[in-house]
Amino acid sequence: MSEDMEDVIGELMDEASGNAGRVRKPRRKVTRTWIKMFVVGVALLAVASMALATYILFTQTPTYSAADNLHQNCPTPAGTVNGTLIIFSCGISAAFYVTSTATGSVHYSTITHPTNVTDAYLVDLSATPAAPCGSYTKAGFESIQLQFTGGQINIGTTVGTLRVNHAYNYCQDVTPPVASYSFSVTWTQP
Repeated sequence: MSEDMEDVIGELMDEASGNAGRVRKPRRKVTRTWIKMFVVGVALLAVASMALATYILFTQTPTYSAADNLHQNCPTPAGTVNGTLIIFSCGISAAFYVTSTATGSVHYSTITHPTNVTDAYLVDLSATPAAPCGSYTKAGFESIQLQFTGGQINIGTTVGTLRVNHAYNYCQDVTPPVASYSFSVTWTQP
């Protein structure tokens, strides 16, 4: 800031404080100190504003709703014994179906099972029933084997994929005697 400007500011301050007309002593050092304090204050205010904006940004709760690839018909499909296999369905409806907008893949969790369950499949509701579960099929409606350790299934149009607009039940091959049991599986999509 120029010395002339400092003098003008000093005179204005004198008038405001009732000291107009008095001989003014140079206040350059005091004025510079005030200016430095003002600049530091503005800088601190800017930093505090950025910190506040960052805090608010990270406390927002954004939501995202993806089209679900799978839709369950009931939360607890019931098992029906048919010889050496058990079909888990929702009565006359399939356990779940693949939506018409489904793409990509879905993941399924580990499937706990008793020792007399030898394997697990997804069987298309339109497939021809047969034992074992892997034979429960017809062209375009093939069974899909599930790994007990969990896994991923693609959505597509080829054998081994979940097909759009198809409905599926769970099928498990068992060796008699069959004791009462239940299993759970969690489906997710990336």
